[in-house]
Amino acid sequence: MKNLKLLAAAVAVVLAGCAQTPDSVRSSAEKDSKERNEITAIQYISSNKLSDDIDNALDKSYTQFDLRENISVELPEDYCEVDFTQISDYEENYEKIMTRIFGKDVLDRENTVHDETGDGMVSYSFSNDDEKMYGCVGNNGFICFAKPSAFDDLFNGGNKVKIYHIDRDDDLSDSYELDGTSVTIKQAADFAQEWLDKNYADLEPDLEIAVKTIIVRQSDQGIYSFDIHASKKYNDVLLDDLVQMTDTSDESMSKMKYITQGIYMQMFKSDEIGSLTNGNGILIPKKEKSVDKIISLSSAMGILKILLQILMRKWR
Repeated sequence: MKNLKLLAAAVAVVLAGCAQTPDSVRSSAEKDSKERNEITAIQYISSNKLSDDIDNALDKSYTQFDLRENISVELPEDYCEVDFTQISDYEENYEKIMTRIFGKDVLDRENTVHDETGDGMVSYSFSNDDEKMYGCVGNNGFICFAKPSAFDDLFNGGNKVKIYHIDRDDDLSDSYELDGTSVTIKQAADFAQEWLDKNYADLEPDLEIAVKTIIVRQSDQGIYSFDIHASKKYNDVLLDDLVQMTDTSDESMSKMKYITQGIYMQMFKSDEIGSLTNGNGILIPKKEKSVDKIISLSSAMGILKILLQILMRKWR
């Protein structure tokens, strides 16, 4: 919430959800016509009035949720809508990327497999169970690899111990032992960021890649590991979760799905990123369109308040 553009993106997601409110929720809202009318009362304001609107919204008290104290909002110079598209034919970069991760000697001796699935996914990959290594690059920019330190526990480092938010004011001085070496959360975050800057950032040059969260895990055998989540931003707007409309004729199925655009890594050693996946591939900004009116924060928070009231009634 330190940046208005991030706040505007969050508001857009809330309102997108309002537009797709299930019939069951709408029927509950009909118990109170005032609430029903207020839900549709979305207000648009000129960007030059946004500062006053923010002050008005934050001055109010909300019993349904708490606002962090001393919220600082940075007003951007411009507002725009951006369309994104996924990269295509990216599997052709397999050798370049896997050489960067494993080295040419390792890649040359691995058996590369070309795969095409029915959903349009095309990829090159290798998997070596004996030496415990795996690598894959897909046509939509999907990248995944595992080194020996993470191969047996790929995406599963054990029980959750503690979560640290790197982009907040969390104390990052706590230390844990990784493969015999004591590592603080700050050291792990710095190492992961340097690794991303060197090995990944240039693959998505339009975006800012930054370490965001570290989850400490411990296996049943007492072995510690770090789940490291990095965010993707476009002009300071967080792209962690996007909503994609899906075509379906089955009314019982959701017509929306969330696409995670973050990067997930694992550390089992103090000096190595043991695994990585970038979720749903690589995004490319396709088109920007400037806008002069935006949804007011006060009306968005009012709608959120009413939706929470409705949900609370349903849960009682």
